[in-house]
Amino acid sequence: MALTASQQASRLFKKSFGAGETLTSRDFFEEPKLGREIIFSDQIWSESSLIPTTAPSLVSGASSGVVQYFEKQNLTHLAGSNNRAYFSANLIDAISFNFGDGTYNYSLYKNDGTTSIAFGDGDWLVDTAAGLLTFYGTLPSGVTSVLPPKISFYKYLGSKGVSTSSGTLQQLNAGLGLTGGGSSSTVTLDISLGNNSGLTFSNNNLSVDFDSLSSNLAGGGLSYSGGTLSVNVGNGLEIVSDTVYLGGTLSQNTTIDGDGFDLTIGNIGQLISTASYIKSETGGNYTVDLNSNYNRFVIQTSGISLLSEYLGTSSQINLNENFNEMISTDGGSSSAIKISNFPTYSSSDGSVNSMIVQDQISQKGLVYYDDYTGNFSTHSLITKGYVDSAISGFGAGTIAGVTAGNGLSGGGTANYITLDVNLGVNSGLTFSGDEIIIDNTIVPGNGLTANGYSLDVNVNSDSLEISNDLLRLKDTIDGDRIFQDSLTVNGSLIVNGTVSYIQTETLLIEDNIITLNATFSGSPFLNAGIEVIRGNQPTAALIWNESTDTWTAGLSGSEVDILLNTGLGLTKSGPTVSLDFNSIVGTGLTHNGNQISVDILGINGTPVYQYGTPSVTVGNNSTTGLAITSTPDQYSRIQVFINGQLQKLGDGTFSNVDCYFSNDGGLSALVLGSVSSGNTLYWNGLTARFELDNNDEVVIVYEN
Repeated sequence: MALTASQQASRLFKKSFGAGETLTSRDFFEEPKLGREIIFSDQIWSESSLIPTTAPSLVSGASSGVVQYFEKQNLTHLAGSNNRAYFSANLIDAISFNFGDGTYNYSLYKNDGTTSIAFGDGDWLVDTAAGLLTFYGTLPSGVTSVLPPKISFYKYLGSKGVSTSSGTLQQLNAGLGLTGGGSSSTVTLDISLGNNSGLTFSNNNLSVDFDSLSSNLAGGGLSYSGGTLSVNVGNGLEIVSDTVYLGGTLSQNTTIDGDGFDLTIGNIGQLISTASYIKSETGGNYTVDLNSNYNRFVIQTSGISLLSEYLGTSSQINLNENFNEMISTDGGSSSAIKISNFPTYSSSDGSVNSMIVQDQISQKGLVYYDDYTGNFSTHSLITKGYVDSAISGFGAGTIAGVTAGNGLSGGGTANYITLDVNLGVNSGLTFSGDEIIIDNTIVPGNGLTANGYSLDVNVNSDSLEISNDLLRLKDTIDGDRIFQDSLTVNGSLIVNGTVSYIQTETLLIEDNIITLNATFSGSPFLNAGIEVIRGNQPTAALIWNESTDTWTAGLSGSEVDILLNTGLGLTKSGPTVSLDFNSIVGTGLTHNGNQISVDILGINGTPVYQYGTPSVTVGNNSTTGLAITSTPDQYSRIQVFINGQLQKLGDGTFSNVDCYFSNDGGLSALVLGSVSSGNTLYWNGLTARFELDNNDEVVIVYEN
């Protein structure tokens, strides 16, 4: 079975966009499979990969890389195309409108360069291979051979075609790391392996020789055994889980020469020493500084000895803040810290052979055991015995009596004397044990609530609130409220709700105009007006009808237009409308008083049957080459017959009709009442579903 014309057109249309067809009902962009026609090498854009996804911003005629921009390019009408086809050589190789991210889309304008023609208006398409713009539908108004459209687009400028090259290998040379080469038909290259490179060949594969590599790499501090390289450690170093640590056992006397610099070990949990003493070189200064980051200082067995013969005059032990404990692990049988013949310590109270332990925060010294009259260091700690000794010399006396002053009661002159605080009635105070507190048992009055020791005002949360200890109306009041007397609003009154009721016998409004739909904007579509409730009778209304742009009045739902003006044949005097016979009686009519009659002689014209052979037509808006020979009568009916069949004739339109009369080259259709001699008949072959040729007979029937 042969393909229909619509099937052929659908397939070709989709193929032009690189889409295969599965259903004729699908648009080209809905087809699931892509496929273009076979092309020749001179049609290939060999640099298409250089076209950017987003079109560059260019002025007309400018280019960027392989892309050139044309803005509102002038097109030339192709003769014989009935105003439908237009050409420009620059359109050849135009980049497709659907390339990239959509920024290559075409823009079509009328000849004025400002009025755009939307895609689909006139069903226009661009053939980038031929440089053609073609309209397949009804031409947009104003597009003619004299006023061709203009188009903006991007064009491909890159090279086209496929280039190939061939040659013969003359010689192959071995480069770095290779040996061999040659110029014969068979050339061999070998990989060169250096001495002790650690590489070897195994079954023609290049591999690492770990034994050779490791034995050659094992230098100072490393040893190799059984394919394994190891780090050599000793004298206080050890390896734990493949990591070298400072620790283990010293295998020899070890000296760290600080060369005058400090050695600091920070952030350790414990500092443990099993040595019998710590010493410095003779005459040197030694400091054990226990700071806040050290929790404990542990002295094992014989403790720490700072021997005077090895200490300088500035040697010291500093126990600073947050130092928690000093522990002797030998059960206390020996001194935790032993300082023998400590050097002279100079202070502000003179040079003494002494030792001072100070807390750097509270500056407390040693506990002092002498009587209070003795000499002691400032801020020294003292014992109870010292205090007792200090107050033992105070004199003795007898209190003769105690008198209660203001707010007190009680008193006396012997034994134990008691004083009480007096609390007044309703003073708001009471006793809790021996303490005076606020009495929270006070009963609040109306509108108040006890809140611990405070009184709070009770408020209706719907309408009142307390803000910064002020009682005020809320900005938003919930619930219904009734004002018994008059309410005056000095500002604007804005009511947000569904319905507003004004229940008064008399409504007085100062403004002379009432505005309805006050907040509405945009195109009007809502009717507006006034309704009157009439008890048990239907509601009456005065409504502005937006669909007819007229005032209407009557019972709701049955309103009729209000007559504002009179037209032809009517006169208006106040509320009275009368028929004007003189103005409505024309050709074919007569009147006598209040009677109108048909004048048969006045309306009968002479029938005209005009025969003709049409030109060959193609598509819609195609001229038949036939013009009406005389002007039809004003009230004449015009009919067109093709081969004896009555056709649908357009009356002021060429859409959805078989034919129409035009006086502007087919761009517009004439109203039948204005058809005159010389007007041409145009044929819509696509709409009528057949074309005309010289074998058809056209008959135009009318009266004149």
